[in-house]
Amino acid sequence: MKLLLPILISVSLNADIGVLKKVVDGDTLNFTNDKCRLLYIDTPESKRNKKAKLDTKQCKNFTLDTMVRIGKQSTEHAQTLVEVGKSYKYEVIGKDRYNRSLCVVYTPIGIFNELMVRDGYAMPYESYMPSKLKSKYHKLSREAKRLNRGLWKSYDIDCIGKY
Repeated sequence: MKLLLPILISVSLNADIGVLKKVVDGDTLNFTNDKCRLLYIDTPESKRNKKAKLDTKQCKNFTLDTMVRIGKQSTEHAQTLVEVGKSYKYEVIGKDRYNRSLCVVYTPIGIFNELMVRDGYAMPYESYMPSKLKSKYHKLSREAKRLNRGLWKSYDIDCIGKY
């Protein structure tokens, strides 16, 4: 227990608490003071945009309409894990090229980023991911695929976030 205490204190000292204003999509949440791009995960886009087109090219068996449809399913699932107007603890690890905060979000039922992968609505995204987390996120993804959870029920989403 002595070893865990410094780690817990470290997480608590670096964490912010914010009121959730909006679930933008499966991997972006807006809080009172931060627009958070969720670290370690990627989800299909819920709107027709440049990234949705890139994902569609990467996922050769998908049409743009399918990509956007499953992106909306991912967003809807994210909305079941968090509630607009509630406060959540989140840790900002850095900023992305769009000046969004790169975040890990904590919910009463677990780490939001991990829950999205575990439930089959996100894929592990290795940019900024420490080596020690890669096996954990890939294990969650393999289990979601094996159990046909979330998007895996109908789609092979292995191609999401692979560029």
